[in-house]
Amino acid sequence: MKNIKNIITKSSMMCLGMLALTSCTDDQDWSIDSAYDRLFGATDISVDATATEAVVDFKTKSGVKQYIIEISTDSLSDDNEEIGVNSIVDTTSVSPDTIKGLTGETSYFLRIKSIAEGQNDSKWKYYKKDSGARHFKTDAEQIFAAITDEDRSDTQITLNWEKGAAVTTIEVLDTDDKVLQTINLDAEAVANGTYTVSGLTPTTTYKFVIYNNNTKRGTISASTAAAMPAANYKYNLGINEDIDQVLINQLAETAKEKAGSTTNYSVTIGIAAGDSVNFHGLSESGEKSNIKLPDGMSITFFGLAGNAPTIKMQKNLDIAGSHAYVKFQHVNIVDNGAGYLINQSSSATVEDFTMEDVEVSGFTTSFFRLQGSNDITINHLNLINGIFHDMVSGYGFIHVDANSKGVVENIKINNSTFYNIAVSKKMFIYSNKTNMNSIEIDHMTMYNCIGGGNYFVDFGDKAYGPATFTISNTIFAKSADDVTNKNIRSAVSPTVSNSYSTNDFYKVISGVEAWDVASTAIFTNPAKADFTLKGTYADKNAGDSRWISAE
Repeated sequence: MKNIKNIITKSSMMCLGMLALTSCTDDQDWSIDSAYDRLFGATDISVDATATEAVVDFKTKSGVKQYIIEISTDSLSDDNEEIGVNSIVDTTSVSPDTIKGLTGETSYFLRIKSIAEGQNDSKWKYYKKDSGARHFKTDAEQIFAAITDEDRSDTQITLNWEKGAAVTTIEVLDTDDKVLQTINLDAEAVANGTYTVSGLTPTTTYKFVIYNNNTKRGTISASTAAAMPAANYKYNLGINEDIDQVLINQLAETAKEKAGSTTNYSVTIGIAAGDSVNFHGLSESGEKSNIKLPDGMSITFFGLAGNAPTIKMQKNLDIAGSHAYVKFQHVNIVDNGAGYLINQSSSATVEDFTMEDVEVSGFTTSFFRLQGSNDITINHLNLINGIFHDMVSGYGFIHVDANSKGVVENIKINNSTFYNIAVSKKMFIYSNKTNMNSIEIDHMTMYNCIGGGNYFVDFGDKAYGPATFTISNTIFAKSADDVTNKNIRSAVSPTVSNSYSTNDFYKVISGVEAWDVASTAIFTNPAKADFTLKGTYADKNAGDSRWISAE
C-alpha cells in the first residue's frame, strides 16, 4: 500500500464534505509535498546469526517490490545514506532473508530500505536489540575437523580443515592461552587443508587457532598421546606377531643385560595402532598355556599412538615371582578363551598392577582373581581411565579368595566405566575375610552390574574391611537385581561425596544421593553403552569424565 504522504486535517475533511454544495476556495486547497511521498520502511527487524551467515527477519509492507539490506562492520546512521565500503548488501523481496559471507566473532550493524520502481525509497530502518544495542555478533567459526586418534602421536598432532579455505596462520597455545608458536601456512597446506604440528610434548593438551590474517576461523584442543614408557628394553612388536612365552623370555634376557640385574629389570612392548595380537604360551606338548612373567621382570604392554590395538587373551597372565610393576596401557583386551586376565595361585608380589586407558571385555569367569594357599600380595591395583564391560559370571570382578594368604592392599578406580558386570551373580569387589589398606573410587560410572543378590563390596564378614574407604564423584545406575538388601559388607563404611544413584539402582549405599529418575533419564542411550549425561545431570561433575559433555 502506498504511504499517504499528505496530512488531511479536520478542515480539509469539511471541505471535502461540502464539495457537492460548493467548492473550496483556493486558500483551503492542500498541495502535495513530494519530500514526504515515500514508501513505508520495514519494521520488527530481528537477526539470527551463525558464524558466517545471518538470517534477517522483518515485517514486509504491501506495495514494496524489494528491500535493500545493508550489513556493515561500520556503525550505520542517517548521516550516511550511502552504502559503505565495508558493507555486505543484499536485495530481496521476501522475509526472512539470509546474508552470507560474514566473518566469525564479529560485530555487525544492519539497516533495511524499501524500494519500488517509480516511487521514492523509504528511509533506512535500523536493527536494534531489546537491550538497545544496535549491532549483532556472529558466532565463532569452526573450520577444523575433529582430531582423531590417528591424528595424534606423542610429539605431533595433525590438523585438518576445509581444503582451499582462506587461511594464513595457525597459533599453538598452552592451556593458559600462552602462544607457544605461530605457523605461517604455505600454499600446499592451504590447498590440502592439513598441517602437522610437531615438536610437542607427550601427554600434553594444546589449543590450536587458525586465522585468515586477523580473522579467527577455528579453534580446537587436543592432547598428544603418551610416549612409549621408559624401560631397560623397548621392543616394537611386528604386525601380526603374537605375544607368547618364547618372546617374553627373549625380551627378559635382553633387559637383564641392559639393566645389569637379574632381579630388577623392565621391558616395554609397543604394539602397533589397530593391530590384533594373540596372547598365550605353549606347553611342552605344544598346547596353549598361560604366559609366566620371569621373576624380577616389570612389563608394560603399550598401544602405540593411533587406534588402540587389541590383545586377545587365549590364556591367563601368570605373575608369579616379584615384579615392580605390570601395566597395560592404551590397549583393548578381550577374552578369547582365557576366562580370566589374572587367576593367580602361585606365590607372587607385585607393587603396582595398572590398567590405564584400556577397554576390557568378555572375561567370562573373573577379571582379577587371587586363589589358593600361597602368599600373593598386590600392593596397588589401579584401574584408570578404562571401560570394563560384559564379563564375570563365576567369581567377583575383583575376587580375593586365597585363604587369607592372598591380598590386594590398595584398590584405586579412577575415571572409569563398568557395565554389564556380574549380571547373573557375584560381587564387584570381594576379599574373603581379608583386610585391605584402602579402596578409593572416584569418577566412576556403573550400569547394570551385580546380580544374584550379591554385594557391591563384600569382605565375607563384618569384622573385615579396608582401613580407608572412599567413594567420590560417582554414579550408580540400574543394578542387575530388582530388589536386594545386600549392599556393602565391611567393617568400614565408605566416606561418600558428590555421588548419586538412579531409582533403578536397588542397592543402598549410605551417603549416595538418590535421584528419583531412571537411568534412561540421565544417560543418552545406556542400552547402547552411551552414558553421556543429559541436561543438568552433567553439571554435577560425577561419573566417568568421558561422559560429561563439554557443553
